[in-house]
This record gives sequence, C-alpha cells and structure tokens, in this order.
Amino acid sequence: MNLKSEIQTRYISAMKNGDTSAKNALASLKTKITEFEKQNGSADASNNEVIKIISNQVKQRQQSFEAYDLAARKDLAERERDEMQVL
Repeated sequence: MNLKSEIQTRYISAMKNGDTSAKNALASLKTKITEFEKQNGSADASNNEVIKIISNQVKQRQQSFEAYDLAARKDLAERERDEMQVL
C-alpha cells in the first residue's frame, strides 16, 4: 500500500471515530498532496514526494506551535501539537 492510500484510510478512520485532530491534520495533508500533483501534472505523488510533503507539514506545524506558545495561546498551541503528532 502506498502512503497516499494509507493517508486516505486513516482519514476515513478518523472521521468514523470522531478524532477531530487526526481528521484535520490528514485533510490538510491530502490537500497539500493534491496541490502538489496538480502543480507537477502527475497522477499520483510517489512515496518520496509524500514524505517530503509530510515533513514540510510537520515543520509548518512546529513553527505555528512555537508562535502560539510564545503568544500564550495555549489552546491553539495544543491543537497544532496534536495535529503534528498525527503527522
């Protein structure tokens, strides 16, 4: 099973289980993968490309977490941390 299929499977599972953090993180990831595929004109992103996208998403969430933490926005910082752990 390729990573893109695994992400889709986990997204569906998160929706069924009512796991909001996982659903939001995976939905965002699916969107980034789709954007990448459209930009590059490829039908499916390879596993290596998906790993790069995941890495970028984790980095982005880490930066958001740090910014929210410095701004004393613990609620938003926790959300970013939870989504980062899903990825």
